[in-house]
Amino acid sequence: MPVIRGNKPIQLIRIDDASDWDDVKALTGDFLLPQDLGGLKQLLDGFVRSVYIEHDYMDADYRDTYSHFYSKKFARYPDRAIRLLFFSDAIAADDWSEPARFSNAFIGYSVIKPNRIVSVGRTVIDPRHANVAPGFVIVTKFVANLLGAELTVKGFPYMGQDTDVTVCAHSALWSCLRHFSQRYPEYPEIHPYEITQLTTDFSRGRLIPSQGLTMEQVTEILTRYGFHPRFYDKPDLKRQVDFERLLYTYIESGIPVIVSLDLLDGSAHAVAGIGHSSDFSVKLSPGIRWSYEYFNGLIVNDDNLPPYRLVPKKFGSNASYTLGDIKGFIVPLYEKIYLAAEDAFSMVETILSNEEIGLSTLRPPGLLPDDLVIRLFLISSRSWKRNRRRSRMPNDDLGLLYSTLPMPKFIWVAELSTRALYPDGKVLGEIVIDATANLHDRFAFLSIHYPHVLILNDRDSLSGSLASRISSIYLSEHSAYRLYANNLKEIECDKENNH
Repeated sequence: MPVIRGNKPIQLIRIDDASDWDDVKALTGDFLLPQDLGGLKQLLDGFVRSVYIEHDYMDADYRDTYSHFYSKKFARYPDRAIRLLFFSDAIAADDWSEPARFSNAFIGYSVIKPNRIVSVGRTVIDPRHANVAPGFVIVTKFVANLLGAELTVKGFPYMGQDTDVTVCAHSALWSCLRHFSQRYPEYPEIHPYEITQLTTDFSRGRLIPSQGLTMEQVTEILTRYGFHPRFYDKPDLKRQVDFERLLYTYIESGIPVIVSLDLLDGSAHAVAGIGHSSDFSVKLSPGIRWSYEYFNGLIVNDDNLPPYRLVPKKFGSNASYTLGDIKGFIVPLYEKIYLAAEDAFSMVETILSNEEIGLSTLRPPGLLPDDLVIRLFLISSRSWKRNRRRSRMPNDDLGLLYSTLPMPKFIWVAELSTRALYPDGKVLGEIVIDATANLHDRFAFLSIHYPHVLILNDRDSLSGSLASRISSIYLSEHSAYRLYANNLKEIECDKENNH
């Protein structure tokens, strides 16, 4: 029998085959709706071997909506939820009270809300242990406590819309804001009802039950929360490729975005953009190319679908919309990130073509203009320094030099690679740019690392002469090294390795 422990408040079920998911439904009663059971099964079947069912669970997000909304309805709603916790190991009856022994097999959890319409609440699943498309996803660490055990999982938070307090844009906002509050202490944890109350200037009447949010309202909510958001509207850009390039670059920077869609039926929709898929078999044309040219799909959390859904460039068997249906996106930025992605792109191009410090003049070995591939991303200087100090740089002095350089809190980094090295995750150098710079300052770089040379720029100098501001440090050793990979987590699903 798949039911290992059937008495409440905590039950344990073994998933030996797909039919055992029916026992999960039976033990959760009317809380878990059939369509939501189907979504969890689609996402996790083949990876999950054991499920803990925790009844009478006090979930802060559900209690927030219950206290402010569901408790005021005529129909009675329970004030507590159910939590499902998923493991990739088959836990025996004798071990049910010791989940700490199986902490390495913990895949994630899902809160089941008694909402009658959509029952899946706060959910965090490790994308490497789920039926999702391969790609690169933003993740952060979450902790779940069960029977005194502290269980950790890395994933991106997800929540289905309840159609009362949260609709699609609210769910996308909650997903992104919970990621930030979990990862960075300066951002407070905020709950669904509280999110609805952050829009007043652009309100179109009562806030709940919600009729949806406009992009202006989403921008207002992000601003009131503490971000300085930037809105990209596709009609404002000349080409689809420019739009996709900016979308990819912010995702590559580890920044989740709120994506606005125009669907085929004429309706509007919003999702959280949280990752991307790249096709490294693409043959790039001659000249200086950018890593976004390998971009072939956006990974999103769509509250109408299981998490980590791939939005492809073209329609496929599982795609209900494509990249072409995206009409805009909003980027939640830190206050002192003044230099936008499009300006950083322009600055890198100016530097590489410059007569004093460009490729044609310095001719760094291994970096030919016709073979160059550049990856641009935003990162905190603290994370960058820590990574470069700990990683195996081609010259031990280089990591130390980076760690001593004065830098603003955030920097743009343009990694320099080749068509052969980039798909293998290797680079030959990088350009580091001041993210607080003015977009008209064409040489707002902090450093340029070409093979065998590091060029430093004095950002305090007021001199208009580039030559008077820069200095060079020559490096005796050089070889290809690993690109920076901490912004996203690569997904390479293999069910056999998880059993």
